[in-house]
Amino acid sequence: MTRSSSRPTRSRTTSRSSRPVSLAQDASRKPKQNRSRQEVTRSTNPRRSTTASSTRRSTQRSNQSRQPRPKPERPQGPQGSSLKEFAPLIIIVVLIIAFVVALKYMSKQNIAQETSAPAEDTTATQAVVSIPSHDRSKYNSVADQIIDLQDSIPASSKIEAFNDASLTEDDDAHLKEAIKEFSSRNYDVGFVLINLKNGKGISYNTDMMFYSASAIKAPYIASLLSQGNLKRDMKSNQRLEQDIENILIYSDNDAYYHLQSLYGTKAFQNWCVAAGVEHSLKNGESFTDITVADLAKMWLQMYADYDEGSISEEISGFATRPEESSIRHVLGLTDSTWSKAGWYPNQEKSAATNDAGIVETDKSVYVIAICSDAPEDFGLLDSMVEALADVEPHLR
Repeated sequence: MTRSSSRPTRSRTTSRSSRPVSLAQDASRKPKQNRSRQEVTRSTNPRRSTTASSTRRSTQRSNQSRQPRPKPERPQGPQGSSLKEFAPLIIIVVLIIAFVVALKYMSKQNIAQETSAPAEDTTATQAVVSIPSHDRSKYNSVADQIIDLQDSIPASSKIEAFNDASLTEDDDAHLKEAIKEFSSRNYDVGFVLINLKNGKGISYNTDMMFYSASAIKAPYIASLLSQGNLKRDMKSNQRLEQDIENILIYSDNDAYYHLQSLYGTKAFQNWCVAAGVEHSLKNGESFTDITVADLAKMWLQMYADYDEGSISEEISGFATRPEESSIRHVLGLTDSTWSKAGWYPNQEKSAATNDAGIVETDKSVYVIAICSDAPEDFGLLDSMVEALADVEPHLR
């Protein structure tokens, strides 16, 4: 390695006390230090005094000549004006223009609202879940189609394919493998899946009773909305909408009990009769025992109510994002889902892990319902949802 031949440069910075005094400073200090001596000199040697005075004057002239001259100010434009002087005026003009534009826009919006239909339609909701059109040649309405589908669910403890559906051997094996994950732990499970475009479906264990847990909360809200009671009161009571949000997203029991204290169970019971549900809430009950067929029929009825517009953003806006749901967690990344789960961890009393909802893919829409007596085990439920979703394309 070659050693550098350059030497480090000394710092030229010195402290204030070590700087050398200038000649002008030195000349001004000497008279003060030798004042008494100069006075003596002036009296004894006038010629020398005159010379010293002349020296001081020349030094002062030299100091004055060294002082920097002030720089002339640069002209700022015509009459010395600056753009900054007009900045407040420009801002005011811009604000006035923006205000006028906003007024014109608001007036156009008001005119459009006055001349258009009421805003309470399902357009905003369909942006979340856009349900495709149906073949209504056989039915007068979707509600008529739903009634047929509700009545077509078989009561059976076996795997059943109904409404012209068929399962391959691989489909049957896949479903049995998912069922075995429950049975190997001494748990029971039941499911229903129905394609809403052609009615084809599969089911299992539809005649077994399961504890509903919180899976019944979404149908309860739908029943109140479809009969107009809750929707009417929401216009004057903001807490009701907050209750719906807390129930559907967080499964809040306090919000659910608050709705029940206001509306009871009669409206829900009537709604379940219309849906063909065999087991509903009794007076004073918040939860009950149901079959998975009952739960599927409730969601079929919710689909019909949605199509008629009786439930829209009140359900779809919140049911698409529940905090806990196997349907949403397994399928929500690729498909649009509405769902509401229910669970109870106590195996000695009424253990349950349930989930139900509506799933929309790019080619189909179907209702799915799963009930089990597994004590709060969403891992098992995820496996069941995956198996049913794998089989569903063969029902199209």
